Amino acid sequence: MENKPMKRRGFLKALGTLGAVAFVGPAFVGPIKQVMGDVWIDEPHGTGTDYQDYTAENVIFTSCQQCNATCTIKTYITAGAAGGAYSSIVRKIAGNQYSPINMVQIGHINYDTPVSQAVKGTGDVAKTGRGLRGGRTCLKGQAGIQTNYDTFRIQKPLKRVGERGSGVWKTVSWEEAYKEILEGSKDIGTPGLKEMWKYVPEAAVMADWDKLKAGDMTKAEFDKKYKDILIDTNHPDLGPKANQIAVMAGHRREFIERLAVGSLGTANYYDHGGYCGITSVMGNVRSHDAEKAKKRMIPDYDNAEMVIVWGTNPMVANRGPTTFAPQITNAIDRGMKMVVIDPRYSKTAEKAHVWVPVKPGGDGALAMAMCRWIIENNRYDDIYLRNPNQEAANEDGETTWSDASFLVNVGDKKRPFVRARTLESAARNL
Repeated sequence: MENKPMKRRGFLKALGTLGAVAFVGPAFVGPIKQVMGDVWIDEPHGTGTDYQDYTAENVIFTSCQQCNATCTIKTYITAGAAGGAYSSIVRKIAGNQYSPINMVQIGHINYDTPVSQAVKGTGDVAKTGRGLRGGRTCLKGQAGIQTNYDTFRIQKPLKRVGERGSGVWKTVSWEEAYKEILEGSKDIGTPGLKEMWKYVPEAAVMADWDKLKAGDMTKAEFDKKYKDILIDTNHPDLGPKANQIAVMAGHRREFIERLAVGSLGTANYYDHGGYCGITSVMGNVRSHDAEKAKKRMIPDYDNAEMVIVWGTNPMVANRGPTTFAPQITNAIDRGMKMVVIDPRYSKTAEKAHVWVPVKPGGDGALAMAMCRWIIENNRYDDIYLRNPNQEAANEDGETTWSDASFLVNVGDKKRPFVRARTLESAARNL
């Protein structure tokens, strides 16, 4: 069928018909009114003070568990229906105004603010884009209500049925789960903690190992004494068989640590705020040979002049929606520059001044290339790197200094800086 262009007279006629229908059919009144009038509204969206009243007795201050950021939140609770499935219902989730995580850029309320006042807020439901009765929460945090009452929420232990990877599970009781964890499962062939758990203090084992090396104890005697306790009697440094139990914890880490270290006695205990990020965190920790655990740093978006975002997505990940996103957008608005290195054009890359779509797996090569360019073009701060203390920095008019000019004694477990007298002593012994 041929599409013919509508003439002006036909268009006006059709419009008149539409108007007549609007008058005849009440269902059309709303849409037509929205198009024909009241389009420009000066009053901000969501303005009003019509809200359910509640007191501190109806609010629980807690933390969100929808991701590893664990943002602080406050939840409004109402009583469930008599005889219903739930004794209480979560009606609203908002950010905790006492926490700076959720209150960028307004700032958290004073910690001495009474709870009765904090739950009330200001009275304005949404004058500045969100209700000031609570801090910021992301959409995933708001979905905590749906997660709480999801029909498919796992509330009892699940046991695999069939081969690993089959994806078939069945519900079992807590008593059955405890029993199989302790005693093992015959049908799926997993050992129990009772079978594999053996423990002995390190001091006793290493004392006997010293006797073995000194000739005061035979290897056969050592093997007989520890063959059922140590992982490998040829390598007592691997520890007791309890170390074959690896415990990976997310939230509730204090309790899980007591269970793993204090009760089971395994050295293989790892923890992080969320299971999804534990591999990167532990990889970072174990990559640095130091007694003191390496801490992760957060960029000072409020004062930085340039930020390089590499392999992460702070606008939407971790504390992004509640904290980083407003900090980054406010910083960009004041003039901060941002470069994003990521193969994917992420939400953060959308906001970047420069997006570098590095090839997957090419991050190391790019980093080494940047280092080489800096060195070959003398773009490093030579004066800063040479100043070893505050006195030297003051003489050069620098505000800070570095330890780049120091040598490190890698032979000492504590990794101290090498002093002149140490070098003099070593030189005399040459």
